[in-house]
Amino acid sequence: MKKREKTTILFVSKGQQAIKPLQVSSKLISHWKKYAIAAVLIFISFLIAITYLASDKIRQHEIQVSLSERIQTLKVLMSQTDTAVIREKFSQIDEELNSLNKILKARGLAAIVNEPLGGEDAGAILSAAELADFYQSYLEEISYN
Repeated sequence: MKKREKTTILFVSKGQQAIKPLQVSSKLISHWKKYAIAAVLIFISFLIAITYLASDKIRQHEIQVSLSERIQTLKVLMSQTDTAVIREKFSQIDEELNSLNKILKARGLAAIVNEPLGGEDAGAILSAAELADFYQSYLEEISYN
């Protein structure tokens, strides 16, 4: 068996009150540069990993914020589009009913009933504009809750 070589290091203070010997492997002293370089490389790799993870987290947060903003704009656009389409459809239906009623009156026939036939009171929602406004306010209430 090979005997391990040890080197003794003496620490001497200025007052020479105490001499403290320390035994260290000779291999450690002869290869200290390699150990120091390895420690520095490990430290640098940890710094690179931390920097990468932090930048990735920041990028994910930015993407999440931009996507949530995009979702909000799409919700607003959907609610505006839906109510605009509903308002247009209701006004077209009212115009068609009025034109049919004029034709029926011109021929001497009874007009088509233009009142709510079920579920709503006669005075609850009177026109297509009021109905569209009701839907608009309801959609805004839902989208903000």
